[in-house]
Amino acid sequence: MQAARPDLEVRHEPACCSSCGAGLAGRPVTGVERRQVFDLPPVTVKVTEHQLIERECGCGYRTRGGAPAGAEAPVQYGPRIAAIIVYLVSSIPGSSCRSSGPRRRWPSCSAPRCRQGRSRRSKCACFSGGADQYSTQANASATFTFTGNLIQFVSEQSSDRGSFKVYIDGTLQATVSNYSTTTHNAVVVWQESLATSGQHTLEIVNVGTSGHSRVDVDAFIVAT
Repeated sequence: MQAARPDLEVRHEPACCSSCGAGLAGRPVTGVERRQVFDLPPVTVKVTEHQLIERECGCGYRTRGGAPAGAEAPVQYGPRIAAIIVYLVSSIPGSSCRSSGPRRRWPSCSAPRCRQGRSRRSKCACFSGGADQYSTQANASATFTFTGNLIQFVSEQSSDRGSFKVYIDGTLQATVSNYSTTTHNAVVVWQESLATSGQHTLEIVNVGTSGHSRVDVDAFIVAT
């Protein structure tokens, strides 16, 4: 769908007749074919780093400053970038709700074609969708079938989280550790760009790390 009032109009005039070669300057206009190009103006990303300062009291106890709203994870996107994503979903001609924009997030194992065995459910407002699935048993796995060329796995990191293996279409891609001395919720802990946009199967397998074996399935993000 074309815009009724474009921001810029550029006229492309024919210099001479394609049939006889006569000049066309000043001749009557008999038609206008309109072709519109949608684009965004150049933007510069501004990165704000929130440093949570930790100080030690004379009693020996250490206290860290609290993070402001919108900075709950090591890396997040601000409201302006989020607005651009919304624009891509709702405003660009040819887009539809079915595609859900450049990326689609499936909270936990609520996604179609997702299976998770030997798991438990945990609820927290800090998780995607308010809940996730987790397992502490070695070889427990979650399998997710998707269509796209980019897949991201969203999980939790803390001192009681362990390692997991990632398989795509049955081939081992990586072994990732979610262990962290500080807690991070709903963060992308692994991602992979694929050569082709087709149907693929992602499998997350709990390694069963000794002493901190928990692995959470928070969400999957797929780009097509």
